[in-house]
Amino acid sequence: MRTILTLSIALWITQSFSQSLYFPPTGSAEWAALPPEELGWCSEKVDSLIQFVEEKNSKAFIILKDGKIVVEEYFGTFTQDSIWYWASAGKSLMGVMVGLAQEDGYLSIE
Repeated sequence: MRTILTLSIALWITQSFSQSLYFPPTGSAEWAALPPEELGWCSEKVDSLIQFVEEKNSKAFIILKDGKIVVEEYFGTFTQDSIWYWASAGKSLMGVMVGLAQEDGYLSIE
């Protein structure tokens, strides 16, 4: 576990030097947003994705690009301020990070 944590931190540091990320100002709830169209994304496809996520009974969905909000949606009675118990979702996030590390050549799973 310590190795994975160290690897995660190293990847985060490496990524932070390779591109300039946006971080919202301390003490503010405002985040910079980036319209999907500015990334060359198809609006209809983004709308279809949001509809798909909602149909799967998701509470919320967010896409960040370089720290900026591209898509942010809440469904039903869930809001930006709602609290949700994640349980063991950290395992899923770690799995994605390991996959990205392998894809970028930082890690060999073989």
